[in-house]
Amino acid sequence: MREFGGFQAFYYLQTLLTGDNETGRKSRTISYPKTVSTHRKKMKLRNFNVFILLLFMTACVMTRQNKVFIGGWTDKDFDFFESVVHNSKGNYLNEITGLKWGGISYDMQMNLKEFKWIRQSENMIVFFNTVNRIGLEKFISKEDFNKKLFEDDYWDFDWEAKSLNNICKSLISCFNDTTGHEQYFIKFWDRRRAENNEQSVYDILCKIDNVYNQNLVDQHKISEQYDTTMFNLLSFDTELHFADSVQRKKIIIEYFDYLRAKGLNHSAYNLIFEIKEYQDISLHRDSLLQVLQPDTLTEEMYWRTRNDAKWIKSYRDNGP
Repeated sequence: MREFGGFQAFYYLQTLLTGDNETGRKSRTISYPKTVSTHRKKMKLRNFNVFILLLFMTACVMTRQNKVFIGGWTDKDFDFFESVVHNSKGNYLNEITGLKWGGISYDMQMNLKEFKWIRQSENMIVFFNTVNRIGLEKFISKEDFNKKLFEDDYWDFDWEAKSLNNICKSLISCFNDTTGHEQYFIKFWDRRRAENNEQSVYDILCKIDNVYNQNLVDQHKISEQYDTTMFNLLSFDTELHFADSVQRKKIIIEYFDYLRAKGLNHSAYNLIFEIKEYQDISLHRDSLLQVLQPDTLTEEMYWRTRNDAKWIKSYRDNGP
C-alpha cells in the first residue's frame, strides 16, 4: 500500500478542495445561477469526500501506530543443539541426506552446520545411547531402513539405489577390509580415522545392524550413559509424531511446560504458535502466551530475533 508523506497529503487535499488537480488553482466558474448552484453542490460533495479521506488516513495511521510486536524470549543453548535438531514432521529419513555430503549442511538461516559436537567420540556415544534408549525404530522404521533411497536425491553418488541397510553393511565390512568396496566407503573410514572416532562409529554401526537385522535387544542400553535433556526433547518429538489429535493436545502442554522448565522459552512460544503441524490443535493459546510474559519489541528487533530459538525454530520466513 502506498503511504502519503506530509506535503503530498496536503497537496492532494488542496487539489480536492480547489478543484484543479494539476495546479491547485481555483476553478474558473462563470457566475450564472444554475452554474453557481451546481458548483456549490460539487464543492459540498468534494468536502464530504475529503472528510471521508481524512477519516480513512487517520485510521490507517492509528492502525500502524497501534501495531504491537511481542517477543524478547531467550533459549538456553545446550551443546548438543549444534548437531541435534528438532523435527516436527518426524521424517528422520530425510535428515540422513546431509550425511551423503560428509555431514555438512545449512540451518534455517543458511549458516554452515558442520556437526562438530557429534563428531567427538564421547558425544557420539551419548547421542546413540539416548536415541537407542527411546527406540531406533521410532526414528527410522525397519521399512525405511530397507527402502532404496530415492535416485533423484542420490544420483551419481555411491548411495544411489541403496538402502540404509546396504550402506550400513558395506561400512561395517569395509572397516577392516577395503577389497572390492567403492571409494566412498573407503574414504568414509579415512575421514573417521582423521577425526579419531572410527572405533566408536564402527561399534555404533554394529549395534544398529543388530537391532534391524538380528533383532537383538541391547541388554546394556538402560545402564549406558545418555543425556536426559536430549532424551526428553526427542521423546516429546517422537510421541507427537505417533499420537492422535486427542493425545497431541496433552503432549503439547507437557512439552510446553518442559521447555519452560529447561529455559527454552522461545522454543515454548514456537511450539504453540509457529509449528505448522500443530496449528489445528485446540489450545488456550492466549493463556499460554501470558505464562511466557512477553516483552514489547520494536518492529526491527522483532524481525531480527524471531528465529533465534535454539531448539524449535519458526517455519516462517525471517522478514516482514
